[in-house]
Amino acid sequence: MRRLIFGVCILTMMTSAAFADKRMGLTVGYWDTKDGGAGEALGLLFAAPATDAGGLMIDFRVARYRDLASDPSVTLELVPLELGFSAHTAPQGPFDLYAGLGIGWYLVDGSTSRAVGPDAEFAPTDELGFYGTVGAELGIGGGSERLGATRISLYLEAMYRAVEIDHIDSGFLGGSSPGGDLSGAAVNAGIVFHW
Repeated sequence: MRRLIFGVCILTMMTSAAFADKRMGLTVGYWDTKDGGAGEALGLLFAAPATDAGGLMIDFRVARYRDLASDPSVTLELVPLELGFSAHTAPQGPFDLYAGLGIGWYLVDGSTSRAVGPDAEFAPTDELGFYGTVGAELGIGGGSERLGATRISLYLEAMYRAVEIDHIDSGFLGGSSPGGDLSGAAVNAGIVFHW
């Protein structure tokens, strides 16, 4: 599944080479999960127009969240690989509002120093999930010849992710439900380079 999502992203970027306003962003994020804790991340955002008009964009996101378990004896890391669509009000304007939906493959890794008994399970697996986002982008100036960007902007967005992890009891994350529900709200901010 990882290869499929990555392949679709690369194919999208290559097929949209004729369209203007491709984007690459550097992002910082904060995700507050239901059964686990909250975590911060650094990530990348890639986007390309899905149509000639440019109002509909194809987005690919990747980030690395660490320490999403609220129990200090548990470490849990997630790397979301997310692919989706976003609709923009003014994609090439100085101020752009957008909303998007997508699907994600969440790479999960974790360990515990606690004894895992016969009634508990701790073997996190990679999972499929979904996300929705709303945000705004503000242009801050022209481009950079050195970076090849035609313009630069800042963005801020609110996001909700729906993802549950099988093979892990939520007690290891600090929750009380039978599964590991990492659904929750997130906030992302960063800088975007357009070319």
